[in-house]
This record gives sequence, structure tokens and C-alpha cells, in this order.
Amino acid sequence: MSRALALAALALAGCSVLHQPRLGPEADAWTAARSRYTQVAKLYDRFETHAIATATWQVPEVRARRVDQVAAWKAMTGPERQALAAREREEGARWQEFLLVFFTSDARDNDLDATDTVWRVALLREGQPERLPAQVKVVRVDSLLRDLYPSIHEYDTVYRIRFARKDGDADGAATLRIAGSEGRMDFVFP
Repeated sequence: MSRALALAALALAGCSVLHQPRLGPEADAWTAARSRYTQVAKLYDRFETHAIATATWQVPEVRARRVDQVAAWKAMTGPERQALAAREREEGARWQEFLLVFFTSDARDNDLDATDTVWRVALLREGQPERLPAQVKVVRVDSLLRDLYPSIHEYDTVYRIRFARKDGDADGAATLRIAGSEGRMDFVFP
């Protein structure tokens, strides 16, 4: 019996190792950057959950560290890594972007990408008029995205929320606001 238990424990340990991203300097830098630019908000009514969301602001540091992590995981060549980094820089120059992991207790309310969504999404910046998103798109979730953003759970919908950059935009303090009849979530980024 003890041999069977030992084999079962070894098999379970092997499975958990296969699902853990490799560690290393890229993983440490990625985790630190992602954590620095990630905020969580929850909407409750007494004991009832209405929404839970995790927003990660895709600032240049986050984009660069993500490139390093993905390049390490995929064992990319130098030119492949440079091409990926160039695409990220181009996207960052065009958009102020947030990756939003979103759960609502009523699945019909998880509709940020709809034209008549029950939510209003806005970006607030000190001394600037409020901005509405230029794009809100559902992101396909795969194992790479789950490893990059471990806050993604089975019943979440992941959105890419993009605000068009304007002349003189910097990545200073900002608030991503999601508001509706269920309540308001403000993701305040320093």
C-alpha cells in the first residue's frame, strides 16, 4: 500500500511541476512589473458578489517584462524577441491599454464589449477630460495567458480595453473606472 501511495504522490507532484511556469530572472522581473501595475476591485451587496475584476495597466515596463518572459518560455531567437518587442512598443505608442479579468455573478452582465453594455468604462487622468475607450475586445484565454496572468479563473472573461493616445500622453497616474447599476469600481494606478 505504501508503494502505491508513494507512486500517486510522485505522479501528483509531477503534474504540479508541469503546470508551473519556469522560474528565473525573467519570471521575477515579470511578476514584479505585473504586480506593480495591477489593481483588484470587488462589488458586493452584503454577502452577495456582483463583480470581481483585476486590471493590469500595460505600461512600457509591463510590456517589456512580458516580452522577456514570453521570449524565455518560448526559447525565441534574438530576431524573434526583437520583433515581439517592436510590436509591443508600437502598440504602447498607439494605446493606453488595460487587460481586465472580469467576473460577474450574472453572466448577462459580463458584456463590456457590447455596444449597449450595462457598464460604463472610462479613463480619468489628472487635469484631462474623461476618456471613453476606443476598443473593448474579448481576449482568447489560453495556457500562455493564464501563466502570464494567474488571476484568470475559469468563469472570468478577459478584455483588452484600449484608449487612444493623444499628443503629450504620459503613463502617469490614472484611474480606470467601470460603473453601472451594480456599483462602481475604480482602479487607481499611481
